[in-house]
Amino acid sequence: MSLESLFQHIIFSEHQAEESRRVMREVRSEITRCREKIKKATEELNEEKIKLESK
Repeated sequence: MSLESLFQHIIFSEHQAEESRRVMREVRSEITRCREKIKKATEELNEEKIKLESK
């Protein structure tokens, strides 16, 4: 492998790594949003359960 092709391979690998990090950040962000939705839905269900039980 020539020095030039090695350099190109390193640059390509760095770009792939950055893209992977970007995707991971997006996934983590989406997981956080989903957890918040689940938390809100659970709270709403608990409130409705309490209302039904008090009737």
